[in-house]
Amino acid sequence: MVFGFNPSYAAVFPSYYADAFIAILGIIVFANLALFLAKKPKVQLAANSFMFLVLAAACFALSKYGSAIGLIMPSGGTLISFSSFSLFFGMLFGIGMFLINVLAFSKTEAYQRFSLFSSLVFTGLYLVSFAGSFISIIIGMEIITLPTVLILLSGGYKTIEAAVKLFIMSAIAASSLAFGIVFYYGAANTVLFTQASEGVFLAGAAILAIAALGFESSIFPFNLWVPDVYEGARADATALLGSINKKAGFVALILVLFAAFGAQEAQMTPILYIISILTMFYGNILALSQKNVKRMLAYSSISQAGYILIGIVTATGYGIAASIFQIAAHMFMFMGAMAIVYFMEKNNNEEVDNYVGLYHSNKFAAIVLTIMMLGFIGTPLTAGFIGKFLIFSSAVYNNMVLLAVIAIINTIISVYYYLKIMLAMFASKETKRKYKMDLNITAVAAACLIIVVILGVYPGPVISMASAAAASLHI
Repeated sequence: MVFGFNPSYAAVFPSYYADAFIAILGIIVFANLALFLAKKPKVQLAANSFMFLVLAAACFALSKYGSAIGLIMPSGGTLISFSSFSLFFGMLFGIGMFLINVLAFSKTEAYQRFSLFSSLVFTGLYLVSFAGSFISIIIGMEIITLPTVLILLSGGYKTIEAAVKLFIMSAIAASSLAFGIVFYYGAANTVLFTQASEGVFLAGAAILAIAALGFESSIFPFNLWVPDVYEGARADATALLGSINKKAGFVALILVLFAAFGAQEAQMTPILYIISILTMFYGNILALSQKNVKRMLAYSSISQAGYILIGIVTATGYGIAASIFQIAAHMFMFMGAMAIVYFMEKNNNEEVDNYVGLYHSNKFAAIVLTIMMLGFIGTPLTAGFIGKFLIFSSAVYNNMVLLAVIAIINTIISVYYYLKIMLAMFASKETKRKYKMDLNITAVAAACLIIVVILGVYPGPVISMASAAAASLHI
């Protein structure tokens, strides 16, 4: 199979679908702006929760019944396109943004700003997920990144450096993507996703697009900003960056690769193959020496990006479905881990040494973080095991045994630094100080724990949805 999108499947749906879609996103932003001016954080949280969950439920319903009413159509041919792929991520991001808002909630002005900016991020997520053109991708990615920078800036002077680094790198990525779009237009005479013929312009566009979206999805060598920004940001903002923004980068990367650059499959597969390997090794090896937990998890998330990339490299429906499942699994695992890190950060505990004896201070926190770490490793009965099994098997089925072996080696390497934290948490400690966890953090940690375990024990429904999402790309 090749990177491909069959233009014969392209369909134009009634314009009022797109009009309604944009109107809904606009209502979310203006409603949050009104609530922000009213200075009622509890109402903001309630409004955000309602809107995010309703849209997630709507996407789920449409993914099951949309075909019957003629709404689900293959990606391509329009600025906004409804497909099983877009609806899956519409549902996922709705749930994810709800949990992030709950995690960040407080009765302060900081959350009021977070709520407003997160609603903007949400509109960008939906523009990317439902994109049918490069215009939707670039606008969506910028709407995601710029409010995130503002969230970092609102965190106080300690997060300014992280905000500046994120802004500079996002500006470079946006410039690269814009330049790539110019090349693509030269090759295809359109900015809509279509099957352009092979050529120099298309090859240049592919390279620039991969570089730009490689920054967003934190694949090597475009991930040098990740550890500094993750460490410098407040933990709830880091949760947003690692569990939401990064996943949007992968959504955009998958759409662009399979919808726009089908003719470049022969040239891109070896490049992505090598990038996947380098990303895994870079993340895991540098994570070994980290003492700051957020920085360690930043390198861990880089290595996880390398695993996700394996399914994309196979360029098959099974491989893409595996990557989609792992994107969902990692989102909840990372969010659950960052909920505990946020709890520890509030108690001025940011280094690995500060986690010694955590089990004796807060058993729930230690158990949740342990399950998330086991999920990162790929231990059975967790979502991470199912995701890695699907990804590694997709490589084997497509005669990429060496890539699967390298991924397994990297998984073994990662055991060391995950185990270092787990052993520290259950070690004995002279000080028996008890730490009480805020209710909102407890709720998010518990929700992520339940989801990670359920996906590890009963992954069938989500695998089916991921398979349908991959099939809608017509690989």
